[in-house]
Amino acid sequence: MDWKEGMTFGVALLGAVLGVINTVWALYRDRVRLRVRAVWLSRVFQISGTTQLAGQTSEFAGVLERSPDGHFGVRVTNLGFVEVTIDSMGLTSTGFFKRRFGRRLQRSPIISDAMNAVSLPYRLKPRETITVWTARDEATVGKALAKAKRVYASTSCGVDVFGASGLLRALVLRERQRG
Repeated sequence: MDWKEGMTFGVALLGAVLGVINTVWALYRDRVRLRVRAVWLSRVFQISGTTQLAGQTSEFAGVLERSPDGHFGVRVTNLGFVEVTIDSMGLTSTGFFKRRFGRRLQRSPIISDAMNAVSLPYRLKPRETITVWTARDEATVGKALAKAKRVYASTSCGVDVFGASGLLRALVLRERQRG
């Protein structure tokens, strides 16, 4: 093999490797990647009939001891490079095997945002975050929380993303002890 054939082989090999790397990167980049978490707002105020946001939001279970009478919400962050339309968010009581192998999910969707900041469906841009807060109806939210295992977000393209956290487990435990 002379130097021309060696150079041609080297360039062809480099092109093949770069083509495979580019294909893998395109598949990674163009898929829906969302983070779904339960969040807790430490203080909520009612001023002349409208709900006002105040205080800190947290995704950690320790906030329940410091602020037991807060407000529950679901936060979705778009980690991908493509825009995604979020159709519904809420709680699900279905476990791993039912979600993976079953046909129907048992859901408790959050119908509308209690703070009137977000209306679903919502177009979520790359690296953007939205939070939908539940209504202050303790009976309905408590009943859904007592059976919950995960929070979820459904997209218009049919992708369901689930999330669990220490905060959600602590809220579920608290609601089960109450009722």
